[in-house]
Amino acid sequence: MIAWQLAKRNEPLVLADLPLGDLKPGYARVKVAGCGLCHTDLGFIYDDVRMRHELPLVLGHEISGTVAEGSLTGKQVLIPAVIPCRTCAPCLAGQPRICSNQLMPGNDIHGGFAEYIDVPEKELAVIPQEVDQDVLAQMSVIADAVTTPLQAIKNLGLKKGDVAIFIGVGGVGGFGALLALAFGAEVFALDINDQKLEKLGQAGVKHTLNVRENDIRATKKWVKEVCKAEGLPGFGHKIFETSGSAPGQELAFALINMGAQMATVGFTMDKLNLRISNLMAFDARIVGNWGASPEIYAEAIQLYLEGKLNLKDFTELHPLSSINEIIYKAHHEGLESRAVLVP
Repeated sequence: MIAWQLAKRNEPLVLADLPLGDLKPGYARVKVAGCGLCHTDLGFIYDDVRMRHELPLVLGHEISGTVAEGSLTGKQVLIPAVIPCRTCAPCLAGQPRICSNQLMPGNDIHGGFAEYIDVPEKELAVIPQEVDQDVLAQMSVIADAVTTPLQAIKNLGLKKGDVAIFIGVGGVGGFGALLALAFGAEVFALDINDQKLEKLGQAGVKHTLNVRENDIRATKKWVKEVCKAEGLPGFGHKIFETSGSAPGQELAFALINMGAQMATVGFTMDKLNLRISNLMAFDARIVGNWGASPEIYAEAIQLYLEGKLNLKDFTELHPLSSINEIIYKAHHEGLESRAVLVP
């Protein structure tokens, strides 16, 4: 099996020919159709983000494919980015996202930057209608870049007419903004990349702002002015920090107003100095968001199949053989669309 492994941090992935071996009981062998490149993968490579599997390790946790071996053979599936055990105390308490024995492809086990991957079969999300291979590859991003913001949206109880502010509209934030549109929210997109903002504007997001050109005070003023001019609520905003950066988190916290809720979706190793008492004064709350429960995948798949979620214009397929080039570009230059690597 051809696979690309991280052998040493801050160095290119290494091409390897790994044996498939015997399939474990209760597992499925999935032939990978596509695997999305996530900010977390870059963190493992460049930022000393802790991994639970020793190196060398095959990265990649946004995976779609076709079951090649197992009871679901022939089915097109998505592999959850966080796979719960269903038997530990958190799982039995109905909180599978904090499973004590969770498996994350590309972290706990070998991931999807390979031809095949073996995973527990019971948590696979089956796609209810057959799609062509390019579409199946594009759908890989549902397994994190879509389900993670969908989980955040549900955690905050986003509903039609709510003001939803997304800070950082790359992969996760961009798909989050599109999902919020599908939920009927009034969406604000904030980023430092005009092309990403323009693309979301073309997709229906009316309120976009380049925050590189506006400090926190100016951004807060702009949000207030737009809400007043458009007759939108001036309280209870739903704020999604999806940039995974210290400046993004600082801005998100500053935008908290009376009754607001903030979802921390992006990850950074940086620390901030914040006045937490603002949460008391504004009767507001901040909610963490580690991945998504496998139960939410069926809803995300259905949103896409019903045409309510545009993946094609926000993903770009690349041959798996170009992975080091794509990783370098993503880290040093940034990508305009979510990169999906295709074996």
